[in-house]
Amino acid sequence: MYFPTSHPWAKHETLGAYLEKRGVTRRDFLGFCGQMTAALGLASVMTPRIAKALAAQRRPTVVWLSLQECTGCTESVLRTADPTIGDLILDVVSLDYDGRPLFAYGARIHDQCPKRANFDAGQFVEQFDDEAARKGWCLYHVGCKGPATYSPCPIFLWNSHTSWPIGAGHPCIGCTERHFWDTMTPFYGRLPDVAGFGVERYADTIGAALAAGAAAGVAAHAIATGVHQIRQRRKLPVVGQQGEGGGHGDN
Repeated sequence: MYFPTSHPWAKHETLGAYLEKRGVTRRDFLGFCGQMTAALGLASVMTPRIAKALAAQRRPTVVWLSLQECTGCTESVLRTADPTIGDLILDVVSLDYDGRPLFAYGARIHDQCPKRANFDAGQFVEQFDDEAARKGWCLYHVGCKGPATYSPCPIFLWNSHTSWPIGAGHPCIGCTERHFWDTMTPFYGRLPDVAGFGVERYADTIGAALAAGAAAGVAAHAIATGVHQIRQRRKLPVVGQQGEGGGHGDN
């Protein structure tokens, strides 16, 4: 039985080099390979090939994908005793944590959220259970971290495609992001500098600005027309008037 120790197996180190460093002799290693050959029902001539293959092995790569789960599997691994989680990661396998493949985690929640139209319209929940919340408006003002979170929650949903936090009226807390406990807190604080344009909320202001612009354009056109007419008049020849006594002479 293999008992992990405090001597870590380097990520790119071969099993043969590691065993040699640990004090395992070549004789003992070949003896183990002979037992493996017999256990597999192979001829003894296969022992050198098995030994060569094993000696060239490096730490097996394990990719841990954290998808939809109740964290039970994570807790089970963390609480193992023989080997411990430390021995397992440092001495047995090469754990390459990846929790986010691009096919599922390549897009922001904000860009897939059914409340995105409310965000663009400037329709926000200002406090929980207000009229806007009952209308299902955007939760950005009460701390939603959807604009900074990459996750397929709006597409896959949870609990057999039943719902998800935003769908249930609670802002996203960015739990799929790395170090979210530190980067996303306070959970009900608004994210800074998220670009958006409240189309409906500012429609009156925009309309007034457009009306003012139109009025200014009309005024500018009238002024330009007047100036043009004055210039045209100045270009006309001046007809002189006859002075006193300048009547016709006698025939």
